[in-house]
Amino acid sequence: MIASREIAALILLPVVAMTGCSKSDNQFEALLPAEATSVSYMRESDSSEGVTFQVQSEPGAYRYIEPLREKVIASGYVLCKKSALSEWTPKPVESGKPGNHAFWLTELYTTKDHTKFFVIRVDGTPADGGVSWRQGFRLATQTVGQGKQNIGSINEFCD
Repeated sequence: MIASREIAALILLPVVAMTGCSKSDNQFEALLPAEATSVSYMRESDSSEGVTFQVQSEPGAYRYIEPLREKVIASGYVLCKKSALSEWTPKPVESGKPGNHAFWLTELYTTKDHTKFFVIRVDGTPADGGVSWRQGFRLATQTVGQGKQNIGSINEFCD
């Protein structure tokens, strides 16, 4: 059964530094914009994968986020609205470090049968004196075997 802490770990999975393991048939390749730099893939197990990458954009832009959302939804996922930060939100101060005008958004998606989860996390940080933003993307998927879900825990995060 998936417990609340395991769902929380799923949300935090993209935060973990991902190691590079280049794989040409990776499911994330179709989600990467052509402008992506610093691309790193991660595979925790047969049921968990992720990717990180960077792009430069206009301040507060959703130009790379919207197409990603559309592709995730077209793949059969639905947004867990209860836990979503779907608009740029000031990033909280972490570990006592002062804020640096950074922003973030994070969304958890699931399939209707709750056997697959997809996480999008994007950090936006001013660059070039605020003229542009460096957006750091972290995408991750998790597959949960049929009948192993804890629907009570899932309902804490999803509608």
